[in-house]
Amino acid sequence: MYTIKPGDRLLVLKNFFIAHSGTYMGCGLVAHISPHKGLRIEPIADFAGDRAIRIKPNGGNIPETLLWERLETFRNNPHYDFFTNNCEYLCNFLETGAAFSTQLQGGMVGFAVGCAAVRYSNVENPLAAIGLIILTTCLGAKIGAPKAPSIQPFPAF
Repeated sequence: MYTIKPGDRLLVLKNFFIAHSGTYMGCGLVAHISPHKGLRIEPIADFAGDRAIRIKPNGGNIPETLLWERLETFRNNPHYDFFTNNCEYLCNFLETGAAFSTQLQGGMVGFAVGCAAVRYSNVENPLAAIGLIILTTCLGAKIGAPKAPSIQPFPAF
């Protein structure tokens, strides 16, 4: 069984396309940001709820003190924003020092591909056009979403 280390990315699926990310900070705590709660530092059980946790190992490469220093910097902007301050932005910032979201970037590329497909294939049915755009947006987000190698059992602390 893998032992979670500070700096590891924890992922829980919100639905088939979207994963919610948090970074393990040590001592059983996860830093994450959500639309309803903003920036949170919570026990793993509160972060995961009843959902399975996937672990993307990053831990051991980032000093725990650096994680907490970066989190203090991030506290200047504790409010969630889908486009500029989502959970993946926070995790990437804590893990690398750069805030970005490959899931959001993938969704935006998928949206652009869907719009181009509608435009250049002359789709005339508005519902078919909207469906195509939604499908390509969701697929782009899924492709861009963080990947974790396997489902890990809930860790014992």
